Amino acid sequence: NRARPGKDTKINTAWNCMLIRSMADAGFYFKRPEWLQRARKAADFIWDELTEQQDGALRLKAVYYQGSGAQVDGFLHDYALAAEAFLAIASKIDVLESGASARYQARAQACVDSALCYFEDPHAIGYFFTAEDTETPVARRKEWFDNATPSGNAALLHALSGLYALTGEGRYDSSLRATLPAFADYAQKVAAGVAHALEAVTTHTIGIAVIKVRAGVSLEGLQVALAAAPWRRVFIQTTTEEQSAAYQVCIGTQCLPSTNDISEVVEVLQG
Repeated sequence: NRARPGKDTKINTAWNCMLIRSMADAGFYFKRPEWLQRARKAADFIWDELTEQQDGALRLKAVYYQGSGAQVDGFLHDYALAAEAFLAIASKIDVLESGASARYQARAQACVDSALCYFEDPHAIGYFFTAEDTETPVARRKEWFDNATPSGNAALLHALSGLYALTGEGRYDSSLRATLPAFADYAQKVAAGVAHALEAVTTHTIGIAVIKVRAGVSLEGLQVALAAAPWRRVFIQTTTEEQSAAYQVCIGTQCLPSTNDISEVVEVLQG
């Protein structure tokens, strides 16, 4: 009889974060709330079991082993992909729980802020693969090309552009713009190798949409309309702020007049 293969029980931060992002989007657009809920559960596990606070900053671990817990200091792509995952949850979770998006946005900000603090090269463009305070090889390298997982620098572009659209904080835009030139030559010569970065550039250039929905307004009609519309990166946020109509769309950092007509929202997104 053939011996049963061993089971690898480790939970890899980067791999799970990629799945979380995809499952959150799929759950929303295919109207499968259980997928979105599972993505949320996985994201909560990453936050609860693989992060800790050190000297007032978030630190992330790269892998979790059953029985021994979180191990190995996180690399740049762990922080960046975790931020992408938390932003994916933040973008759609208000469909399940009004106002929950703020919690996941804050988690994404914590991941990005730590990445900017511990991985930045103060002398040249881009971010190192390893943190400045971890044991590293003789030379700290940077990753630009996608492999089995997207490069950390590419994933960080997605997180920076999303946070800039949500917060309007110039430091995220500055970090984004400072990193973009590194991909220009690669995009011309080996575009397939930097596909994740090119996706970030495309969504940022088109304009990331933040749809603010007045508290108490049903999101079902908006969900159906967005699923039928051409794709654009969209964040949905229920808000208790004073808003004259049900919906207000912001593209990038420019907010348009509010409206009660979902078709007008879709028209803006298609523009």
